[in-house]
Amino acid sequence: MEKMFEKCFEICSEKAKSFIFGVALLILFCFSILPSLATEYYLETQIKSQIAHELSQKGFDSFEISLSNVPIFSNAENFNVKVMPSSSGFVQSGEYRTVKLLNKKSNAVCKMFGVCVKIKAYKNVFVANKLIAKGAFLSSSNCSLKKINITNMQNNQLEARDFSSNLIANKVFRKDEVIDRRFVSKREDVVKNDSVVVEFLNKNGMKITVDAISLSNGNVGDFVSCKNKIYNKVYTGKVVGKNRVVVEI
Repeated sequence: MEKMFEKCFEICSEKAKSFIFGVALLILFCFSILPSLATEYYLETQIKSQIAHELSQKGFDSFEISLSNVPIFSNAENFNVKVMPSSSGFVQSGEYRTVKLLNKKSNAVCKMFGVCVKIKAYKNVFVANKLIAKGAFLSSSNCSLKKINITNMQNNQLEARDFSSNLIANKVFRKDEVIDRRFVSKREDVVKNDSVVVEFLNKNGMKITVDAISLSNGNVGDFVSCKNKIYNKVYTGKVVGKNRVVVEI
C-alpha cells in the first residue's frame, strides 16, 4: 500500500512540474510580446488620430478608421509619427498612406513605411426625395438632409451651409440621388425675359411705377436693362429686390 501511495505522489509531482513549467513558458511569452503590442498600439493610435483630425477638418460628421499592414518597430514610441496627406482630392477607402517616424530632437526622418487605411466617412448631405426636374427649385418637398457614407465619392455634395431658397436644379435628379452642387445654381433676383417692376425715383421722392421686361440677369446691386411693355422704351436701373428695379431720374 505504501509503495502505491509513493507511486501516485511521483506521478502527481511530475504533472505539477509540467504544469508549472507550462505556465512559466506562457508568462515568458507574454512578456516577450508585450513590447511589440505596445509599439503596434502606439503607431495605430497616432496614425488614426491624425487621419481623424484630417477628416474632422474636412467637415465629416462621423467616420470609422481601420488600419492594416502596420509594421512593428522596437521603441517606436521614441519617435514622432507623421502621416502624409492623401494624394487624392477626396476620401478613399483602401488607400495606402505614407507614414514617417521622425527623430524627436532633430525632426529628421528615421523610418518610412506605408499602411493601408480603410475609411467610412459620413456627412449630412441633401438627397432627392423624389424626381427633381431640370429647372425646378430645390425645397423641403423634393430634397432633405440625410447622413450617408460618401467615401470614394467626389466632395461635391450639397450641404446645409450651401442651401438657400432660390437654388434650381441644372439637371434631372432621380429619387435617392445625392444632390451634386456642381449641377445646382442660384436663380438671380432678376432673370432675362421675366416681368419686372421698374420704379422711377426723383430727388423729391416722387415715384412712378411701370411694368417692364428684363433684358438681362442680375442680383441685388447689379444694373440691368429693362424694356417697357407698352412703349418698348429701354431703361437701365439697379436691382433692389426680387423682380424689382429702380431708375433714379
